[in-house]
Amino acid sequence: MRRGGLQRGLRGHGPQLESAAGLGLAAGALVDKAARLLGFGARARTVAVGREAIAAALGRRRTCAILLAEDAGGDASAWAAARAAAGIPVIRFPSKRRLGAALGRAEAALAGVCDTALATGIVAYLRAAERLAGAACPPDSRLALGQGPGRPTDGGGGE
Repeated sequence: MRRGGLQRGLRGHGPQLESAAGLGLAAGALVDKAARLLGFGARARTVAVGREAIAAALGRRRTCAILLAEDAGGDASAWAAARAAAGIPVIRFPSKRRLGAALGRAEAALAGVCDTALATGIVAYLRAAERLAGAACPPDSRLALGQGPGRPTDGGGGE
């Protein structure tokens, strides 16, 4: 994703995007783009799905980022939090169903992206979507977006 691409793409759409609904739509479109990139990676076999596959890719030092579904269970969240503590970026994805659909499955709680360029693009889209979704919601409702305590961070900090 080129620097400033989001701003150029949204130029001329100011009045529609000033509302919370407009920001939510824009955030959803960015998540869709990330999901399409993830689907390309799955077809190219550069995405590991599930805890064991990601652990194997980590053992080969191939995983660049881990995607964790917001509605993932406590075990998956704890496992991802341990990897985040070890320095692997862990990025939140909206739901298991949406993550699974991007990978051609019914549901998936965890996915590891093994290609650096692909991981960079997916992370950029998801971070931009998270910023837009955060701007669309008042600070006290951010817990509904999975940004509350006990969730692993994206490892990037500084947002």
